[in-house]
Amino acid sequence: MKLLKPMSIAVTVGTLAALGLRFLGGVLTPWAVLLALPITAVTLLGLLPPRGAEPVWAPLPEPEGSPAAHQAAALASRLGEAVEYPARYRTRVQPRLRTLALAKLRRAGIEELADPRAASVLGPRMYRLVTDENVKLPDPRTAAALFAELEEQ
Repeated sequence: MKLLKPMSIAVTVGTLAALGLRFLGGVLTPWAVLLALPITAVTLLGLLPPRGAEPVWAPLPEPEGSPAAHQAAALASRLGEAVEYPARYRTRVQPRLRTLALAKLRRAGIEELADPRAASVLGPRMYRLVTDENVKLPDPRTAAALFAELEEQ
């Protein structure tokens, strides 16, 4: 379909060139047709869009694992801020940590943090970090151990 219109235009230009060569130039018909073939080919190439210059609109590849993988990267950058400003823990760190915890809970067949089984799956320290608004952020070594537990299946 995309090739039909440029091809018909190129054939029309080639035919007009052959007729012009035959009747206006006095060239014999076989020679006029042979001379019009390159004109037709160049016209067709000029009308076709260049293939290499067309952008390829492909979606980005899906991240490995779950959507929570992006949350882990954002979580690491927010921990430094949360140590300096404890109020930022509730607004920046805890929601991302909650997303990671929910991903682990869903793998265990639990849909929400309010489920009584959630504390046993996450562990009491992680469950408190995720649910308690007044919790104090643990030291980096303890936090790393908790996050490693969160990544485990």
